[in-house]
Amino acid sequence: MDKDSQESPTEKLEKDIKTGEIWLIAINGLLLITNICIATIYYGQLGQMRKATEATRIAADAAKGTLEEVRKGGADTHELAVAAGRQADASKALADLTAKQFTASQRLVESQRASISVAFASVLNPVTFHDGALSFAFSVTMRNNGRLPANKVKVRYKPYFSQWGNNIFSEPMERQRDFCGNPNISRDSRIALRGLTNEDALTILPGEPKEWQINFGMGQPVDSDIIEWPPPESNLPQTKRVYPIVVGCVDYQSGVMTEPHQTGFIFEIKRGDRRMPTFITLGEDVRREDAVVEQYFFGQGKSY
Repeated sequence: MDKDSQESPTEKLEKDIKTGEIWLIAINGLLLITNICIATIYYGQLGQMRKATEATRIAADAAKGTLEEVRKGGADTHELAVAAGRQADASKALADLTAKQFTASQRLVESQRASISVAFASVLNPVTFHDGALSFAFSVTMRNNGRLPANKVKVRYKPYFSQWGNNIFSEPMERQRDFCGNPNISRDSRIALRGLTNEDALTILPGEPKEWQINFGMGQPVDSDIIEWPPPESNLPQTKRVYPIVVGCVDYQSGVMTEPHQTGFIFEIKRGDRRMPTFITLGEDVRREDAVVEQYFFGQGKSY
């Protein structure tokens, strides 16, 4: 019987126990190494997590600082906006006050300045025809209704033959505006005919009336200037009539101010009863007492 076969049960058990202890030690060593690896990995992850947490904290602090700056900037912006709004309100209030003061000043100036009115005064000469051309003279009264003298007063006027028709309601006003809208160099002005300069022009004191002569001649009317009267539907004998109208204006300045002012006027010239005058018969003279001068019913043109 060999030696191995001669091992006792006790020796065999002891040997098995030693073998198991060796395996147990080996397993525990492997477990220790595994735990060390796990700990190392965990520690690395923990470090990364700490770094991430620190970065998050820094970002949070930065965001908080930014938020504070935004809040502070917002407060500053709000204060600036409020201040700008107050300044705008103050500017508007100042502009409104200035406008009111300007309006009040303008009203004061308007209430104090010279103001010329024009009215018919009298017929000076009869209406006469010479070789078909018409001549006539009448006068107007200019009155200064203001509180300052009216200086450099100049009178301009222009006669023309009007046609009775639909244009009668607007044509005289248009002619007056066109004539007096041009610079004051008209040759139809009596002052211009007399060769007076601005220095020779009239001065009219407050409340003072001044009579002015409107003296003119008109060339022989053309066919378009002649009115067949009465209208054909009346079944009455027709005659050739003319309808002279004088448009004009008074230019002046108020006191020492250089701002120009103007008063317009329009006068119709007819014949017969003043209560119901009629057109002038072409070629027939009209006695002084039968001549009728009336202000145009629909207005006197532009005045300022």
